[in-house]
Amino acid sequence: FHPGLFSLYREEFEKFSKLCTGRPKGVTFAFLNENGTPGPSFMVLKMRSLLLEYAAYRKIGGKDATGESGPFLFQMSSRTTGPALKQAYEFYREDSFLKPLIKTTGLNITEVSTAEQPLITAFTHSSEGKPIRFFRGNRKAGHRLLPLPGGHGQCFFVLKGIFQDLYNRGKRFISIGNVDNIGYVFDPVELAVLALSGRPAAFDFSFKTPVDIKGGILVREESGHLNAVDLGAGISREEASRFEKEGKTLLFNCANGLFNLKYLIDNLDRIIDNLPLRLSDQEKDSGKYSQAEQITWEVISLLENPLIFAVNKYRKFLAAKIILENFITSGLKLSDPAFPSSGNPKDDMRSMAEKLNEGLSYLLKYQFGLWKNHNEWIPSGDQRL
Repeated sequence: FHPGLFSLYREEFEKFSKLCTGRPKGVTFAFLNENGTPGPSFMVLKMRSLLLEYAAYRKIGGKDATGESGPFLFQMSSRTTGPALKQAYEFYREDSFLKPLIKTTGLNITEVSTAEQPLITAFTHSSEGKPIRFFRGNRKAGHRLLPLPGGHGQCFFVLKGIFQDLYNRGKRFISIGNVDNIGYVFDPVELAVLALSGRPAAFDFSFKTPVDIKGGILVREESGHLNAVDLGAGISREEASRFEKEGKTLLFNCANGLFNLKYLIDNLDRIIDNLPLRLSDQEKDSGKYSQAEQITWEVISLLENPLIFAVNKYRKFLAAKIILENFITSGLKLSDPAFPSSGNPKDDMRSMAEKLNEGLSYLLKYQFGLWKNHNEWIPSGDQRL
């Protein structure tokens, strides 16, 4: 999304992209330390945060937060990511960021309920017109059908059994979110507001910034319902850009949601049947094709009066959908004179990177219980214990 930044980071991109290629996003590094070493993975941070919250709850309430045995972390994996995730979680039990907390709390946070997402074939590119046909890769790809996941929105179908199991074990609220957002952590205040309001679900949105190029924006449909529509798939980037140029404020989806589990289960079949299917054009190594996807956050339009939380992006939405975002948030080369700066407060990349890096430091210290030692974030004692 910024050629100048890519040029600045080219050497680092070549080095660190090799650590991520072919691996599930959740077990790749969430940030880089100031000394240039990779930090813990997204999932290690998620697990550590939950262990700290669990310990705090038990300290205040004097009882077991889980209510009974069994995992309360769940995920949707695929045929390719499932085995790699399982293997990584087995190593995480001995990880220095988790092992002491697992021992202190007695909670094996690395036990995760998993359901596998099926794959569907790619379709022909829109430039080939209609009727749409099955896509067969180019000569390099052997002219084979291209199997792809059907989008994160398939989670309602794929995780149906897990939702019911959680409810049967006494759980009444669940949280769903994208693993590649460092700011996606449990928020007891939002949970309390949702529980007391009696609403079916709640979602985080923040003001759209220049780095928010992949995801959804909040709109009100002709029916009067709110919805989150993805840039490119649900609303054209040109139309969104026109709104911004007209001075309109766009609220960007932080890709997380809290759900009243009973409401979700009671309405799950309706949600599965009515969640839109979007076709988006792609151009990758296999050729030009279109991908059919369901988008999780379009569920907003199918709910009765959901809550929308306006949140601080730099505390709640530190996303790393592409590795360039990871570099920016880590503050990589922020002091380099070549770091691009427009001087315009609305789209200045240096200013944006400074805010993202400050947000990262805040979360690492106060949410994940880490402290900086010789320019490297390491586990520390935490007052929540």
